[in-house]
This record gives sequence, C-alpha cells and structure tokens, in this order.
Amino acid sequence: MNFTPNAKNSEFMITNAGLAQAERVLVSHENKQINGGSESNRYSNTKGLPLKNRPRRKKRSWSNEDALIGFFAGMSFILIFVVILLLHNQVQQSANVEVSHKDQHFEVPRLNNGYIGQISSDTIRPPRTNEEEEIDPNVVDTSPRYKHLQSKYDAIFPRRGPNKIAERRLLVKSLHKNEYHPIDFDNEANCPLHPSTDYPKAWKTMDIIANWNPDDTNPHPAIYQGICKFDFETDFEKIYNYRKAEVPFVIQNDPDVMWTVERWSHPQFMKDMLGSSNYRAEYSENNHFMYWMVGGGRKKKNKKYVRPEGWSQPTKNIRMTFDDWLDKANSTSSKTGIHDPHWYFRLIGCGGWKNCDKKSGEEFLFNELPFFYPRKSVYMVDPAEQKGIHCRFGMRGVIAENHYDGSRNVIALLNGERR
Repeated sequence: MNFTPNAKNSEFMITNAGLAQAERVLVSHENKQINGGSESNRYSNTKGLPLKNRPRRKKRSWSNEDALIGFFAGMSFILIFVVILLLHNQVQQSANVEVSHKDQHFEVPRLNNGYIGQISSDTIRPPRTNEEEEIDPNVVDTSPRYKHLQSKYDAIFPRRGPNKIAERRLLVKSLHKNEYHPIDFDNEANCPLHPSTDYPKAWKTMDIIANWNPDDTNPHPAIYQGICKFDFETDFEKIYNYRKAEVPFVIQNDPDVMWTVERWSHPQFMKDMLGSSNYRAEYSENNHFMYWMVGGGRKKKNKKYVRPEGWSQPTKNIRMTFDDWLDKANSTSSKTGIHDPHWYFRLIGCGGWKNCDKKSGEEFLFNELPFFYPRKSVYMVDPAEQKGIHCRFGMRGVIAENHYDGSRNVIALLNGERR
C-alpha cells in the first residue's frame, strides 16, 4: 500500500495501487500470530520495516458477549434519550396550559372575528353556549315552531360577525337613559382584586330612603350604591374572586347577554315568540307586590299555613297575553301613580327541574338566554341545583317588597332600570 505525503498539510494520501500489497502483508503477519506469536510481539518485528511495508492492525472482532453488551448500551442510551424528550415535552405542555389558563380566564383572548375566546377550567365553563356542544333536549325548546322563529331571528341578528361586539356595546349604552353617581363610593378604589372585609359597603336604611324614596319614580342622579361593577372582558379575575367570596357584584358587557338584548329589543321579537297565548302574571291595585303564601301552601312538620282572620291576599295571580300586558305598561308608563293598578308579567323556563310549575314551560328561555343554561360557568356554580329561569316584565313603579330568596340567584337586567 502506497502512502503519499501531502506536503501542504502533512496528511497521508492513500493510493489504490498499494491496496493489494497491503492486504498480503497483513495476511502474512496474521499467520505469524496464529502460529504462536503474542499480541505484544505480533507487530514487534515490523519496527525496523519501512513505513510502507508495515502492516496495519487488524480490527478486533466482536464476540457474542461484546455484541450483547453493545446492544444493551445502545438501547439504554435510546431509552434515556426518549425519557428526557418526553419530560421536556410534558414540562413544555404544562407551561402552555398554565399560560393558556391565565389568558382564557383573566385576559380573555379574542378570536379573529372579534368574539371573546372560550373560558374553561376544571370548574369553570364558558358562560356562552358553544354551537358545537351537545345540548340536552330536555332543557331547551326543540319544537318546530321555535326552530322556525329561531332561524328567522338568527338571520336578522347573527350571533357572531365583524364588529358585532362594538355595535352591541353601543346599543346597550343607548338603552341607559339616565346617569347616576354613587355617593361615597368609587368603583376603582373600592373594588380591589379581592373583596375587602367591609364589602359590600352599606349605609343606614333611612339615609337611603331619605335620598330616594322607593315610591318616587323620578330619577335621582346621586344614589347610594356600594356594589362593584366589573367588565366581562377585562375584569375576569375580580369576577371569580368575588364570586368565590360569595358577595354581590355586577357584570357588564357580557357578549352573550348583549346578543340577547339585541334580539329582545326588536319590537316584534317577543310578540312572535309568545303569540296570543296566556301566561302567568300578577296583579296589584297599587305599585307594591308583596310576596305571600297562605292556605293550602307548603307544610311545615305537618302544620299548614293558616289564613289569618280578616286577611286578604295583597296581589292576585292571573293569566294574560303579552300584548295585553305591553299595552297596559306603555299606555300608563308616564301617568301611573303609586295607587294605580300594576301588572307584573312572568315567564318560567323549567329546564328539566322536577318541582317546576307544570303550567309553565317557556323552555325557549334556555335557548335565548344561553348564559343561564345549566352548566358550570361564571353564573352557574352547581348546575345540578338549578331551579329554572324566572323572567319578569315590570312596568314603571313596580316594587317587589323587601324579601329574600332561599337559593343563590343571578339576575340579568336586559332593559330598563331596577333599583
């Protein structure tokens, strides 16, 4: 085998002409080794030979034991590499979930169409209905009549679309007819990330009444109002902190609620939905609606509520059409006094609740108010405990006398004002 030194970089260049000769020399020395030479003297006799005549060392052949060791060493390396790769991916995925969790809960990312991204976690589901999510037919209205009306108004008021949120914000703002300023309360300073121990702020009842008597329907610019108002898009962290603390607060600018406001503000929408059927309503000879339950009502340890002697019920439960109620509410809106008759129109969606009033059944409310669909959301802590939707249509001056409800309530104001 010929080696030609490269004068430029002192490297050896192998020529093909010496390949056969090198093989012959190597075989010759191997035969010498087999005949009794040792590993040390195998090449000892070659020291005096010129470089070109010296044989190359033969590569050591692997035994079965060597092969087995090499196999396990290689597999161990591959296994370690795979484990490291999986751990890296898991850590990276956990970090993404954590960031995504924060973004979706508190920063509320927007999609390309401008709509708010979904909010999700182990305990929090999106307050709005996902069109691809399976809906329980026992909760919503699946009748052909409602589906026809739903398609009609979906075409007029599509749920999503370019600039829809901005347009609906303007619509909601236009429905606010009066400006009010809280007395001794600042929504920024008094509404920190977590509610304070003295929240909600309270005042003496007589001070509140003296400032604005409940029977006075004329707006008063300065009011006692100590409940925080949070924006659905920007204050989500506060919303969940205050909800966890079980204190009252107000949510504004929820896209789902604004979508309902847009549809229900159409003058023909509710007339089409309710038609000429009669629905539950309450009648009072004045503007006060006192809650009452007597005679044949609920039992308490086998004792019925007894009607007091000389007592008469303060209101009457009646049934009337929506058009009838609307005519009475509009014709007397500016003339009705506290001693004039008032009507309080009411719809009830049962949503599968077993103890619901059997005469009710306005299940389309769960279609039209998707934020109240029984699923975990900012509005629904425990869907299994839902007790339907009670939708009330009031008129100027109506007062639901001071009372408390035995369950957690979420109240959505879709139009008008409520004190």
